[in-house]
Amino acid sequence: MNEAGVCGGRLAGFTDAGRPRGGRLSIVDVDSGEQHTGKPNSEAYARDFYRLEVDKSRDPFALEAWFSKHDGDAAPVVRAIESEERLPTDSESYTQLVTFIALMTARVPAMREHLAIPLRHLRRVVVDLATSSRERCEHEIRRAREAGASLPDVSYEKVRAAIKAGRIPIAQAEHLRNMITFAKAAIPMLGARRWVLLIAAEQQHFITSDSPVVVSWSDPERAVTFNNAPSLGTQQTDLTFPLTKRLALLSRLEEGPFGVAHVDANVVANLNSRRLLYADRFIYSTRPDFVWLTRDGRIAGLNANPC
Repeated sequence: MNEAGVCGGRLAGFTDAGRPRGGRLSIVDVDSGEQHTGKPNSEAYARDFYRLEVDKSRDPFALEAWFSKHDGDAAPVVRAIESEERLPTDSESYTQLVTFIALMTARVPAMREHLAIPLRHLRRVVVDLATSSRERCEHEIRRAREAGASLPDVSYEKVRAAIKAGRIPIAQAEHLRNMITFAKAAIPMLGARRWVLLIAAEQQHFITSDSPVVVSWSDPERAVTFNNAPSLGTQQTDLTFPLTKRLALLSRLEEGPFGVAHVDANVVANLNSRRLLYADRFIYSTRPDFVWLTRDGRIAGLNANPC
């Protein structure tokens, strides 16, 4: 995997060949606007993104291996969906698919930072209180050293400046614990949603990104605010997740049968626009051009007219 947050195996379904070997992707850097082509496995996570800080007797890449196992379990499920053009009907395959989506939601860098926000806030409050005076700060440092902590000699002024600047470090283990906790909580919420498999029309293709799972209001006119944001467990929300260049998943937290829908360029453009809006850094597509919606609802892109 790479810093972009997308596993190479999942990207294979978005290549021009539609398979791991021999296929190439079009990659757009949303920060710079630069575009290049690459192979799925060359766009992979730096392995130390999940590296565990453990002693030499333990495997620092154990979590990466755990993710790889779940990716491997989901791979035949995704292939079956692609070949049969229908959702899983057995509970084991359905659970593997939902678990895969939960992990894809939790493991991207953007979610890592999102989950760290409350932890940083709480830590900032505690540290601010512990260093509210020079005497208290020196007392807390002395206690920490007596407890075995190895702390550098830093002046009180530098400690306070770092706190005011918001430089509150979070250990890798805490990031990973947050990620796993979120993924476990997400699984039952995803399992409670009603899923529909979307199949793109000929000559149209879905794109994906480094934040492939997007939750948005079902009503596009409904505003997203700090106190009113869509989430996995919120009613009247759409969760969209592109599986391959031809297939995507749509789910809602409501009663109803699972199903399959063949969709035109307008729906493909709608889903692609969500990927563009929520991408953290990279967009991945089959070709350099793809359809998307303008602000006034028009389809844009060189291949905008459905064939």
